[in-house]
Amino acid sequence: MNGPILITGGAGSVGRSLVARCRADGHTVRVFDLPVCDFTGLEGEPGIEVVQGDITQMATVTPAVQGVSAVMHLAALLPPASERNRERTLAINVDGTINIIRAMEASAREAVLVFSSSVSTYGDTTAETPPVRVEHPQTALDIYAESKIASERLVRQAQLPTVVLRIAGIAVPVLQEPPPVWPFTAEQRLEMVHREDVVTALYKALITPAAQGKTLNIAGGQRGRPADASTWRITTRFSACRSRWRHFVVRMSQGGSIGMIRQSHSTCSTISTTLIQVILRRCVQKSSGCWRTIAEVCSDGACDTLLSFVSHS
Repeated sequence: MNGPILITGGAGSVGRSLVARCRADGHTVRVFDLPVCDFTGLEGEPGIEVVQGDITQMATVTPAVQGVSAVMHLAALLPPASERNRERTLAINVDGTINIIRAMEASAREAVLVFSSSVSTYGDTTAETPPVRVEHPQTALDIYAESKIASERLVRQAQLPTVVLRIAGIAVPVLQEPPPVWPFTAEQRLEMVHREDVVTALYKALITPAAQGKTLNIAGGQRGRPADASTWRITTRFSACRSRWRHFVVRMSQGGSIGMIRQSHSTCSTISTTLIQVILRRCVQKSSGCWRTIAEVCSDGACDTLLSFVSHS
């Protein structure tokens, strides 16, 4: 690749890891993100050019695309922010994608466009037997999925070499406060994928000519197991309540292991507290196959919650 690789949303979590992966293989990288973003560790670094701009503004998109050999389009408004204002979400996610495509068709027609989409575009697949394949019909259940379906259509129509990746929920190896209300429905099946596996998929899509023109699902994977043995799988069951997380205690050793105790309280009345000790060995910077089982059971007759992250490594 002669020109730089443009990464929209390059200052984000996945974007930064992708920058590092591209640089490790000797590519120059152009990071494009909003001026309000934190560019620490990117700005002024060898082989990295930072361009501050907005994908909704063609005036900043056009120069960002000049001379690039590839574009990794990650920038988007994500849930829950995407669900607050449909017009704003479509302006960023759909119109922003239009701007990227138009700029590339004008000045970088040979560059590969790798588009980050989502498995949420499949809609509710709870009652279906996994795996869900890319031929599955797309049905938007929220504004974010609607925007991704529309953007995919635009990417496929573009006069460019393109790859579409429908990415599952991304597990980021940082410790964050869990949401006040667990955001999954009864009997929901959700497969997760580690951030570094997503970065690998994005990068391989970029450098593999055979990927061009294809749409691919990016999730935990089977690792040689049967179709129902996903690397990451969350199954949630809720009877009479939604679970809340109140207490989060973490001990981290110098070796990178994590010993974690979670204490949960349910929104149900008279619910007892359950302490669960979790061992996540060597997984802070590792991939999906490294993670071990986490389970929480909240049971006193009022609430029955089961959360499992399953590894088959």
